[in-house]
Amino acid sequence: MPLLFLAGMLVAALAFVPEIWYRWGFRALAVERYTATSRVAFGDAVEVTLTIENRKPLPLPWLELDDEFPEPLPADGPSVHPSAGDERVVLRNTVALWAYQRLRRRYTVHADARGVYPLGPITLRTADPFGILQREATLSRPDFLIVHPLVAPLARFGLPPNAPFGERKSPRRLLEDPLRVAGVRDYTPGDEPRRIHWKATARAGALQSKVYEPATRHAVLLLLDVRTLAHVLMGYDPKLVELAVTAAASVATWATEQQFAVGIFSNGTQAFAELEAQMEEARPRAPLTSADGALVDALPRVASSNAGRHRRRRAAVRPALQRRQPQRPAHPSRAAGRRAAPAQAARPRRHTAAHPLRRRSGRGRSRASARRAARAHAGRQDALGCARG
Repeated sequence: MPLLFLAGMLVAALAFVPEIWYRWGFRALAVERYTATSRVAFGDAVEVTLTIENRKPLPLPWLELDDEFPEPLPADGPSVHPSAGDERVVLRNTVALWAYQRLRRRYTVHADARGVYPLGPITLRTADPFGILQREATLSRPDFLIVHPLVAPLARFGLPPNAPFGERKSPRRLLEDPLRVAGVRDYTPGDEPRRIHWKATARAGALQSKVYEPATRHAVLLLLDVRTLAHVLMGYDPKLVELAVTAAASVATWATEQQFAVGIFSNGTQAFAELEAQMEEARPRAPLTSADGALVDALPRVASSNAGRHRRRRAAVRPALQRRQPQRPAHPSRAAGRRAAPAQAARPRRHTAAHPLRRRSGRGRSRASARRAARAHAGRQDALGCARG
């Protein structure tokens, strides 16, 4: 009997215990990846911290985490396994968590290649103590790591480091900055209307023009062409592209150090559309991308839909404006006489000059006051006739 009881208990445990871990294994489980920075320079290293926290009384005897990482960025620490994605590897961590326990795993990632790299997703696997049932979940929200290009001295490209673009005539260019107003002066014929200072004109009583401060910064515009072959369908040469990007980054860095206004245009494409929202916080103006183009293309459709909505609104309002005004109720005797008259088409109201009696009597006066006004008008007419006679 004791053996049968123990066997029954073992069968019950094998039947119900795995179900507990299968149902509640991922409940109150927090996994977070934290990078020290989202932007690194070429050749630097960044530390990545993976935090796993079990916030329930049920322990997890076996928990496996597979974090997908880009293959061009080698990582030190966890075991590396191949991934099904292109140029991707899996960093695998296997841990065991007690109730309300928190673990941290740190590893170093080396930025050995320029580009924008997504970190993730993370795949979680857990199982019961007997290993009968196993459950898997994926955290699909990736993070992005931006590796800036290599910056080299301009002498490495055969350019003189002091004046790579030639000699400048003057360190201070006599170009006016319309955003910096130094004062006002009298208006001179030929001044543009936007130069007029209207507040100073109102105070002085004569036209006054703005005086701008001269601009002290030069402007450098970089045009980066990433086409390395005759036809786009033939692909590109990665080494030549990296050399062109490195040269553009080096010139832009030098111009920024010399307090130049730097701008760059490129015919390259955005690697990941999700990066646009993250980069929007780090730069004041984002370049035109496919998302902006879709928005620009949608503007005419929005305008046409708004115009149609306004046309429908005007069409709905116009009949209300053309509706005839309510007429005053007629006298009962007149109303009785009108019932026998044939129906006539409604004619538009004619605006004629009002009669003097109507103008004097008005709508709010009674019949007695109207008769008094008529008698007074007749008396004035008789007086005028006697005076003429």
